[in-house]
Amino acid sequence: MPTEEFVTIYADRDFKGGSQKLQPGRYNLDYGPVGDNNISSVRIPEGWTVTMYDGRDFTGTSREFTASASSLGEFDNIISSISIRDTTARQERTLTGKFEDLVLAMVDPHVDFLAKELNRAQ
Repeated sequence: MPTEEFVTIYADRDFKGGSQKLQPGRYNLDYGPVGDNNISSVRIPEGWTVTMYDGRDFTGTSREFTASASSLGEFDNIISSISIRDTTARQERTLTGKFEDLVLAMVDPHVDFLAKELNRAQ
């Protein structure tokens, strides 16, 4: 199954109702199909982090989500701004070294450390 490249916010619980797809970035929810104070559930790709705020411009009380949520609990219908980060992309961009090390690290991030230690020993 291909990895989604966006977060989807929904107006209703259980991923129902009006929805809006958002790429990494920072958003005030003034407009759009879901809008201000109207988010009830969210689908989040693996490795992404979503921070929701009850105030505009990323102010007020916040809550961080790292997995999809079919219900936002006390954050239901109070979200006014949202910050989305693709943390997997950041990790891939920070990998450096020999091509062989990079390939190994992409398969298993723990191997990157071992490969660097082996290269130092040579």
